[in-house]
Amino acid sequence: MADSLSKTSGIAPISLPEIRKRVIKYNLDPKNTAVREYYDKDNIWKTLKIGRNENRHSAFLAWFLGLDYKSENAPLYRLLALLASNDSNGNIDNSLVNAIALQTLKIKKATLESEKVINSFTKIRYPDRIDIFITCEIEGCGGFNKIEIIIENKVESSEGGLKTKKEKTKVSNLTSEEEEYCRLHQTERYYYACHDCRNTDFDSKKTMQIFVYLTPKEEDELLHCKKFIKISYQDLVDHIFDPFIISKGVNDNAKNAVAEYMRILCNPNYKSILATMKEEKELLEDFYDRNIDLFKRAIQIKKIIADENGDVELAKTLAAQEESIQETEKSERSKPSFTITLDNQATQLRKPFLSQPAAMIISFLMQNRGFTKDNINLMFKEVREPLILSEDEWQNVSDQTRWKKISDDQDYYITKLYAYHKTKTVKDPNFPKFMKIANKIEGVKIEIIKEQPEKTEENE
Repeated sequence: MADSLSKTSGIAPISLPEIRKRVIKYNLDPKNTAVREYYDKDNIWKTLKIGRNENRHSAFLAWFLGLDYKSENAPLYRLLALLASNDSNGNIDNSLVNAIALQTLKIKKATLESEKVINSFTKIRYPDRIDIFITCEIEGCGGFNKIEIIIENKVESSEGGLKTKKEKTKVSNLTSEEEEYCRLHQTERYYYACHDCRNTDFDSKKTMQIFVYLTPKEEDELLHCKKFIKISYQDLVDHIFDPFIISKGVNDNAKNAVAEYMRILCNPNYKSILATMKEEKELLEDFYDRNIDLFKRAIQIKKIIADENGDVELAKTLAAQEESIQETEKSERSKPSFTITLDNQATQLRKPFLSQPAAMIISFLMQNRGFTKDNINLMFKEVREPLILSEDEWQNVSDQTRWKKISDDQDYYITKLYAYHKTKTVKDPNFPKFMKIANKIEGVKIEIIKEQPEKTEENE
């Protein structure tokens, strides 16, 4: 086994006792235990085995988006703002965009339904269902007094195709509208039914319609109907769920329900991850960094065994995983890093994936120069005030989630908004300003560097 691994991967042979030692160390590492516990937490979605049930997701979103809808910070207002920002085809009337920007839009009444049957409000007799159908009575939006938000929700599927011959037979004596309906793809069908084939109670001059395609896929997915605005589950997390969780005056039961829902979105035990949270990204990136050598060796050993057993599919999957890791490492080697020189002693600071350079520099200065919290806050006050809190100060803030411990061995907390999000990497436009201030400190010099790719026999 050791010889095979050495020949196929270029990795030095490792003894069985050494492998056992590394696995034991992995199992005893409390940080690895924290990752397991994070995903093993009891969760009603997991208990009921509905974590990827599309109907249940639609029902939850219909409930959530209807919470406190008259409040200006309600999820429904945030959804409308998100749709306006994602509307690349100009489907939303400018009067709504202006009303959102000027905060003149008022929602007087909202009705939210999941799995609304198309034949209940259109001339189409097919029992197709709209995943989420939202009706809002509004004011402050030009001549419109109503908004309809029609959401097609995808969890582990893509846009549906044409009606099959078998589906067509569900309705006898098809009308011309129904014949047309059967010849269309899913998004085209829903637009045609909801817009062109409505019953007489629909007034397009007073009712604004917004068609939405919700999907876990952040990459481009070409839809057949350009009237749909595409948003992702990650958009919901970043722009609606996260602000809801940290907002004040929100019912704790609602917050807990949303927190549970967010955890099931990012659970890797399913075929697909629908979205990820910031804290979870940090947790997993740290987990990856600490254990990557063990992961690589485990994949390589399993691939050798799969090859020897003639398991072609498994070997192909493992080879793809191996290639993905190699591409990631190659990409990371080409990413800019930075050095900090303190009293002519240069130290390179670099952390793959989530550099957090501002936080790393501050931590370094506090540990090696003896700067206090007050020193740092004074130096960087034009960037953010306060930038750092002591343990006691952090205990007394109203929202502790906005702060993050600066390092494992320092009892200080740095604001996440600036040092962990707005200066997330050295490429962030806020970082040069931060670096310029740091370079004014006597004896301190920070330089961005770019590592050269490793030499190979081919390019020597």
